[in-house]
Amino acid sequence: QALPGTAYDPLGGTEILTTTHEARLQGLALDDRLDWLVGLYYSDEEIDSRGSLTLLDEFQAGVSAGYGLPANLLFVDAQFADATGDFATNQFFQDGQSFSIFTHNDFSVTDQLDLTVGLRYVEESKDGKYEQLNGNFDACIGQLTNTAPLLGATGVALNCFVFAAPELGVLQQLNPAAAANPLALVFLPQAFDDTFEDEELVYTLKAGYKVNDDINVYGGFTHGFKSGGFNLDASAGSGGADPRFDSEKIDAFELGLKATILDGRGVFNAAAFYQDMEDFQVLEFTGVRFQTFNVAKAQSSGIEVETQAQLTDNFAASLGVTYTDAYYPEDCDTLDATDPSFNPNAANLCGAKLTNAPEWVTIVGGNYERMIADGNANLFVTGSLRHETERRTSTQTTEIGTNVALPGDFQEANTKVNLRIGVEAPDERWAVELWGNNITDERTKNVTFNIPLRANSRGQFVQDPATYGITLRTKF
Repeated sequence: QALPGTAYDPLGGTEILTTTHEARLQGLALDDRLDWLVGLYYSDEEIDSRGSLTLLDEFQAGVSAGYGLPANLLFVDAQFADATGDFATNQFFQDGQSFSIFTHNDFSVTDQLDLTVGLRYVEESKDGKYEQLNGNFDACIGQLTNTAPLLGATGVALNCFVFAAPELGVLQQLNPAAAANPLALVFLPQAFDDTFEDEELVYTLKAGYKVNDDINVYGGFTHGFKSGGFNLDASAGSGGADPRFDSEKIDAFELGLKATILDGRGVFNAAAFYQDMEDFQVLEFTGVRFQTFNVAKAQSSGIEVETQAQLTDNFAASLGVTYTDAYYPEDCDTLDATDPSFNPNAANLCGAKLTNAPEWVTIVGGNYERMIADGNANLFVTGSLRHETERRTSTQTTEIGTNVALPGDFQEANTKVNLRIGVEAPDERWAVELWGNNITDERTKNVTFNIPLRANSRGQFVQDPATYGITLRTKF
């Protein structure tokens, strides 16, 4: 089923070429009370990515078993070719340009009051393209040309696994009858060649007030922007879907205090924040690929407290506590299910917590130092403890369109401890360190996800186990 004039290259790869330019002009004015800056920024990024997926003999047995079927059921008689050896080679391009003009200004209104004003106008443009270079599609074509498809749409979805399936336009050249099957339009990848463009005015307004030599308070508002773009994979345009995702916008408020305590031997910082996000970009791992889609609304608010102190000449300690309430509102998706842009993945998140956002995180640290060997070396011992409460680990909270909870969706509360002990020269010319991270070997999940082609199966990525090492450092 190879396309004329192309060769099968089993090696994929991605090449990214990035060029950036920035010009800045800054100075002082108004008797040095105004520190101003203006600038221009331009970047050009070209992405050229090729990927191949080949189905081997484990594919049909694995898929059949995953759906509780005999190993050869999907490929019985001549109408269902063995998928072994079927493959697709796909290529993706993206050429993006970003231009911005910006200014950042700090103004001392009085000796106690400072104002900061920043503005940035951003223009983004990206051209994205997907095309299929080559492939072999016996099982998929056999399924689409069968007059009584086994397992109906499920059979097409399995035999035409999207990353090894023919692109619809390619199939129209190879086998018009197969391409005429209505299910081909639903399940097969479709080439795209499109443009994404957006522009935004980003700005920040902050004020700081010096209460006295030891206490400063501040407040600010920022309107931020993260550009949208393309999902560069074969499934991005399946069924005629738009492969693009929108830009994310955020309005963030913060109030805080910074103080010097213990006669200058310590600091105490506290901040309260609120963030309102529009078209929040969700990065989801599907078991095969990463895809980005937008959720219309997401919110985050909380409090951070941090303190550090030199308690004695040899011992310093630190404590940090963060409370975060990060969630998708109940009305996070504003589209009706009949809208062509409706995304069930986004609607399914409404009312759920954001992924990997525990409510409470506490970090305690300590550092002990003293001179040894008659002042020829410095002994130090440092340690830190991090505790977090329960957090979600999967993008989706339930099976799409149901209230069935996904198994393994939560990571329980856990505590991890890091330790480091070492000796160094007073001038830091050399150092020897023995260290251990997560020394209690606390096993925790990072991301959980559905395993593709295996019904009711789940997988997970785990965080680092206990690790130990020795570090030697020197300066010349």
